[in-house]
Amino acid sequence: MSATPITATYRLQLTDKFTLDQARELIPYFQKLGISHFYTSPIQQSRSDHGYDITEHSHVKTEIGGDEAFRSFAQAAKAAGLGIILDIVPNHMGIIGNQNHVYNKVLAFGPRSQWAQFFDIDWLGYTSLPPENRVLIPILGEHLGQVVAKGEIQLVFAPEEKGVFYPLYVDYYDNWYPLKPESYATVLEAASNLRPSGAYSDLISRFQALAKCDQENYEVQSIQLIADLQSKLAQNPDWAEAISQAVATINQQPEQLLKLLDQQYYRLASWRIAAYDINYRRFFDIDALIGLQVELPIVFDAAHQLIERFHQEGLIDGVRIDHIDGLKDPTAYLTQLRQRFGPDFYITVEKILEHDEVLPEFWPIQGTSGYDYLSTLNQVLVDEEQGEAFRAGYQAWLNEPVLDFAELVYTSKHKIMHFSLPGDIARLSAQAYRISRSEHYDFSEAVLRDCLREIIACFPVYRTYIDAGNAEQISEIDRARLQGAVAEAKQRRVDIPASTWDYVENLLLQPTTPERLTLIQRFQQVTGPVMAKGKEDTAFYNYNLLISLNEVGCEPAHFGWPVADFHAANQQRQSHFPYSMLSSSTHDTKRSEDARARLHVLSEIPETWYYHLGQWHQLNQKHPLAIHPNDELLIYQTLLAIWPIQGRSGLDETLIQRVNTPGQGISKALREAKARTSWTNPNAEYEAQVQQFTQAILHDEEFINAFDLFATQIAGYGALNSLAQVVLKIFSPGVPDFYQGSETLLFQIVDPDNRVPVKYGPLQTMLAEVESLNSVALPAHDPRLKLLVTQRALTYRRQYPELLTIGAYQPLEIATKHLVAFARSHERQLALVLAPRFLSQQTDQHWEQTQLKLPPQLEGTYHHLFTGEQIDFRGDLAALFSRFPVAVLVREA
Repeated sequence: MSATPITATYRLQLTDKFTLDQARELIPYFQKLGISHFYTSPIQQSRSDHGYDITEHSHVKTEIGGDEAFRSFAQAAKAAGLGIILDIVPNHMGIIGNQNHVYNKVLAFGPRSQWAQFFDIDWLGYTSLPPENRVLIPILGEHLGQVVAKGEIQLVFAPEEKGVFYPLYVDYYDNWYPLKPESYATVLEAASNLRPSGAYSDLISRFQALAKCDQENYEVQSIQLIADLQSKLAQNPDWAEAISQAVATINQQPEQLLKLLDQQYYRLASWRIAAYDINYRRFFDIDALIGLQVELPIVFDAAHQLIERFHQEGLIDGVRIDHIDGLKDPTAYLTQLRQRFGPDFYITVEKILEHDEVLPEFWPIQGTSGYDYLSTLNQVLVDEEQGEAFRAGYQAWLNEPVLDFAELVYTSKHKIMHFSLPGDIARLSAQAYRISRSEHYDFSEAVLRDCLREIIACFPVYRTYIDAGNAEQISEIDRARLQGAVAEAKQRRVDIPASTWDYVENLLLQPTTPERLTLIQRFQQVTGPVMAKGKEDTAFYNYNLLISLNEVGCEPAHFGWPVADFHAANQQRQSHFPYSMLSSSTHDTKRSEDARARLHVLSEIPETWYYHLGQWHQLNQKHPLAIHPNDELLIYQTLLAIWPIQGRSGLDETLIQRVNTPGQGISKALREAKARTSWTNPNAEYEAQVQQFTQAILHDEEFINAFDLFATQIAGYGALNSLAQVVLKIFSPGVPDFYQGSETLLFQIVDPDNRVPVKYGPLQTMLAEVESLNSVALPAHDPRLKLLVTQRALTYRRQYPELLTIGAYQPLEIATKHLVAFARSHERQLALVLAPRFLSQQTDQHWEQTQLKLPPQLEGTYHHLFTGEQIDFRGDLAALFSRFPVAVLVREA
């Protein structure tokens, strides 16, 4: 592992508004907070603030400070005893905005470019049309012919502006695309016709001859020819004038411009056809993010060059790998990464584990980025005993049958395959059809497509891991998942002959030829995006039973867990991946940990909750807008999640904008749900009604007074849940991760709300206050209390790193559902962790009537980590919680 023991990470979103230099200035604050490592958003050159659309792998993003600023930050962190873990993106790159020079070369030189293999492009296509050897660019607002007729696409001649490679390019609203070298001949011929001269003939012939050039020399000769043209332009000013005239003439003749566009290695097209005709692998359904073939050495080396350089300089301790399931062969990639960076390098992966799914033990990594723990933590704070009452109330509220969540996921996945990813399914089925024909079977491509679509809809996890290394011996778990999905699909589609299902199952489970293995690998790259978009980005936004359960990595079908399941998950992690990250909020969570902690309280009081919902609904009948009950419920829960701690006095226009700005907050949730509006087909009328309704109720004094009374009561219990979350996370086996700003109470919803820059000035002041505060005197909803618990627990964890990673984990027996308790021990160190839950149901006498059954060896004198008191603890909970709402008792054995 790293030179600095990894005990806790802190996620920083680096942008032009929060740079590396600003982060460096805050190192004393983070050191005092008690973390061991910074965990940064992607630092390589990218177009967007989030950093996941990398355009250049070789250097640190200029907007956050560049290479030297990173070195300065890393060296200062190291001097303070802190390390750095980087978020890296090996699956895809960004291609919008002309900044991706490798992609530009592929556009210019096509499949004969030395860089063509860099991206996962299907140059041959999969439709019945002849292969085009063109990459689709679905960026146009209308059809190509309409856009050209309006003059929105222009041929541009700017030899000085774009540099030696691309003096001729096509421009569409500042998105430019280089011309194919052979088509330079067309422009030069037009220039020659305008100003007859034999001077152009040699270059014209040489450009035309490129069509017959072999692949090995094509790009080199093309670059040389363009350089020769640049040289001629420098020597003959008349040439530039003639070419400019020719370009102007072509732009005035739509047919000529269209003819020129047809010659290119790319096809400019309407954005609406992307879902159907896309011929490159994307990150999910985002056209602006193109898949990499990182399994190829040239791509692996390029994508990791900066990371490797910083590692060799001793500046970084590890990486978190984004979207590991997108890769063709995750196991081979991780093995190569481990070999390249060594046994002590910290590696975690962003891997979404479904319920009962475990991380492959053969992966040479420390664990996941923590969404599995987020689910565990979420579930243990939801009261499972109230599940049936909650579901009954939900159905009554909607006044219509509620789909079983698993069935909702199934239908949502079909919706995604039909509207968002039909091209991916078509490519897969075309591949299966070609194999079946080569094996002399007569299945129709349409039926094979139906089979594959149904299997994917029934698939229980993101993907399997069948690759070249284990193709001959598929793991039992992967075999069972594939067979189970086929069996369910077969039951759902009895109209498809059994012989067809048998063949498709054999196709997926018998990778006996290179073509079959390629099909299986592509299948595995499709199941993940369908699951992500179908479950997380569709079903989660439709199932508004309790929206705190609808979080990345979570399973809303389960309404709470018994404490025993929480302990079992912790013990399993400690046994297999003790250094796995433990997350509770991230840049991708739909609601921050404190927003969810507050909403969890509703799980304890279904009758009270639905009573208040009915009251608010009646009050708001004065705003006669046709809002679907499911969306009205979403609005109330969202407001409750982020309602100001100080109550209605804190309600301002900023909060209203956070939830009610078009395309954000409520609007974003509605579009993701795809029930009454969507991103591709927005229902402006319905969205306006929802916006007007939200605006109206947040300016309605009668509603605000009624809502505030309930929200304030819930907020107090929510704050207690927040403290329980912090304690459980820091003392569970693994490495706790803190998203920026979450060291204190933070109530946020989905991005962009959860990616706003943190105001560290107030946090620094608060942390200074915490050191001298009497913690006992602070109410639970005081933001300083969460910061105090975080800082003292992290400081202890950093003092005893092995205790809380590899140290023994012992669940403690308790005759109440209102407490989660366990002990951690290692060598002479011992810690008892006690976190109450479901406190809204408790009577004042509950703790007096409840005794923790401590083994005799755990009784005795302890130091209370948060109050500083010495306590003789033998299981008396009433005395313990009368002083502080959560407890961590520590001692040396």
